[in-house]
Amino acid sequence: MDEQIIIYLIFFILFILLAIYNFRMRLQCVFPALVTKLNRVAIFLFPLIFILIAYVTGNHWSYYVLSSAGSLYIISYGVGQGIHPKGIFYHRVRGQGPISRLAKWEDITEVNIDWNKNKLTSLNWRGKRVELHQFYSEADLKEIEKIIQKKLE
Repeated sequence: MDEQIIIYLIFFILFILLAIYNFRMRLQCVFPALVTKLNRVAIFLFPLIFILIAYVTGNHWSYYVLSSAGSLYIISYGVGQGIHPKGIFYHRVRGQGPISRLAKWEDITEVNIDWNKNKLTSLNWRGKRVELHQFYSEADLKEIEKIIQKKLE
């Protein structure tokens, strides 16, 4: 039982630290990306699924605490993208990692914008093409384009 508590504690701390990191990035963004409908559905469903798993697997208070921390992380992951003064915070579409990544302005060579969908679609960063799915309002996207042009000069 002691080993199990240590594992729960490690996962709990990991989920909380990752959630804090993602939320902090969201708050620091000059233009946070809009939360899409798919992300809203995930933000709604994952906590329910985690609570259901906690109930089915043993209905112990520690399971609910861990599932709540995991849900908080999932929520933070869904909202932790945007335009930051240091660069662009993003989640990789393929091979996703657990936290938002920062593509620094000095390492970015190109950013592609889809004006029909009001989103950033990709960027070239450190010689790699990174797919993005960040949606913004049209007014924000115009400001973002100005920032991108200034930073990439």
